[in-house]
Amino acid sequence: EIWGVRKACAESMSDVAAALPSAVRSSSILPLFDKLATDVSRWVRNAAFQHLGPLIATLSPDEVTPKLLQYYASMATGKGQTGAGDNEMPSFCAYNFPAVVLTVGREKWQHLKEAYMELLNDIQWKVRRTLSYS
Repeated sequence: EIWGVRKACAESMSDVAAALPSAVRSSSILPLFDKLATDVSRWVRNAAFQHLGPLIATLSPDEVTPKLLQYYASMATGKGQTGAGDNEMPSFCAYNFPAVVLTVGREKWQHLKEAYMELLNDIQWKVRRTLSYS
């Protein structure tokens, strides 16, 4: 198993998704994200979560599923959905938060509110600073 190839796939997923029609994104890219987010390699999982915000920003509000928002919100704690802790996840979540909120709109705020509160109270000053700049 070559985890480096899967990691590269995770890193380029948002760029590929931006170039695809909506039907292909929903049928191919979103299931692929699920696989990468639960990969056996910690490096692949981290890359998938690091690029989740830009991926969501390429989608239309209708394409963003509650499961994707659940994945994204789990980044605020640094644990991701898989329980693998990473101190940098809240930073990525905070940095991409404005784009994600703009994409999903007011209707899906309830899926992000808890993550927002978690980021506001994060012990890392760089997370709070990044969020405050948005």
